[in-house]
Amino acid sequence: MKKIVLLCLLLLITFGNTVTAANWQYGITTDNGTHISFDGDTVNINQNGYLDVWVKCAFSKAKNPNSKNQIIHQEYDIVVRKFRLLNIYTYDKNGNQISKNTGATKWIEIVPGSYSETLYKTISRYYIDKIKNEAQTL
Repeated sequence: MKKIVLLCLLLLITFGNTVTAANWQYGITTDNGTHISFDGDTVNINQNGYLDVWVKCAFSKAKNPNSKNQIIHQEYDIVVRKFRLLNIYTYDKNGNQISKNTGATKWIEIVPGSYSETLYKTISRYYIDKIKNEAQTL
């Protein structure tokens, strides 16, 4: 009986804490070396009808060895070409969370020719391809 309890406990510990990794997709690299990617698994249309996604900004360590990274939850209003930030989590170079800002910002216009537009188009294309692939599997 003790062996069964120990086996169950071991299985629970082993598989009960499984964490699914993000599916980071390349977005853009800015002139200052910041790499911006997005989690392909989270790209979706939310209950408000907005394109919803988690974005990661990895700031260039070559320019600043103490640089921080951010993971940002944001949404796009694809009708009026605007976006807003919902949550911003900032991490130090060791991966420790050092700040958290929650609550939506004001809507920000997507300026033609900007990094924001390039990222918006990349995420939108990814979402369209994702929906096409899901439709083909039905």
